[in-house]
Amino acid sequence: MYKKVLCMIVTLLLSGSLVFAGTDNVGTSAANFLKIGIGPRGTGMGGAFVAQVNDVTALYWNPSGITQVQSLEVGIAYTDWILDIQHNFLGAVYPLGKSNYIGLSFITLSMSDMEKTEPLYPDGTGAYFSSSDMAIGLSYARQLTDRFSVGITAKFIQETISFSTASTMAIDAGTQFDTGFHGLKIGASILNFGGKMTLKGTDQMTKADIDAVIDGNPEKEARLETKGWPLPLIFRFGMSMDFINSGNNRLTGNFDFIDPRDVNPYGTIGAEYTWGNALFLRGGLIYRSEDFNEEKLLHYEELELIYKVRPAFGAGIRFQIPGLKSRVRMDYSYTDLGVLTNSHNFSFIFNL
Repeated sequence: MYKKVLCMIVTLLLSGSLVFAGTDNVGTSAANFLKIGIGPRGTGMGGAFVAQVNDVTALYWNPSGITQVQSLEVGIAYTDWILDIQHNFLGAVYPLGKSNYIGLSFITLSMSDMEKTEPLYPDGTGAYFSSSDMAIGLSYARQLTDRFSVGITAKFIQETISFSTASTMAIDAGTQFDTGFHGLKIGASILNFGGKMTLKGTDQMTKADIDAVIDGNPEKEARLETKGWPLPLIFRFGMSMDFINSGNNRLTGNFDFIDPRDVNPYGTIGAEYTWGNALFLRGGLIYRSEDFNEEKLLHYEELELIYKVRPAFGAGIRFQIPGLKSRVRMDYSYTDLGVLTNSHNFSFIFNL
């Protein structure tokens, strides 16, 4: 059984970059809320986290990372995303003995109600509709040796807008390998490997004349056909290494290569300084294409992508709850989103 799971995970990871290579799929993915990073620790390092992640947020970044959790761990994260969009995460990890781990995660994205518009009422009809996204995941990870671990997540994804809903199932898979050389770790994951999403609901119901040439035909009820769209498949590969690990001081540097199916590949670097396993300072840089040469666009020439560096930073503190054995880590991060301004991320992680 374990060999079959391992083969499945390795096959998914190795095929990830081949799936995306040479494709131009900009704007062709559904459920894009799955791209939003979870937890200030990872986002504070620019998302360079796939090899280092070792807490409950591994349920998002790399499910094999939950094998580093020592006891029941519960995490809550909130992201103040662009405009009035809120992104929330609730997750828990529980060790089953020394080598097996399970986890449960719940992600939501919500926003304020929007006013409905129509061709005759471009400024609004006075009626409002809502929109929300959700993903529920169940994870299992196993530490195959003291240095190598694998993990897999099965999740249900749903998007809702007005009276229409789309849903599907997907799989995340990941590995981590500790080389034993100055804390050097290698990690890889593939996220959102699953089916397509097709909106269905009463919003697609309409009236249609079966033969417009003949007058007097009664209109029949019809349903507008909607197309299925794939999930935002993401392949991550990264390395993490301790540059300082002496006494109460530790400085860890990370590098990740990220290849989404609908965006050009990009790289991120990040670092985390830890003092006494109680105080954390983090920073990162995201290097990706975010613009194009407008002059060439006006003259119908081939577009020239412009790469930009966006910063991220954050901090955290860990302390013990008075009178209890439980420990809490509070984290915050800031991420520069370019023309979309910025995002603020907060989290509480409880070790019970």
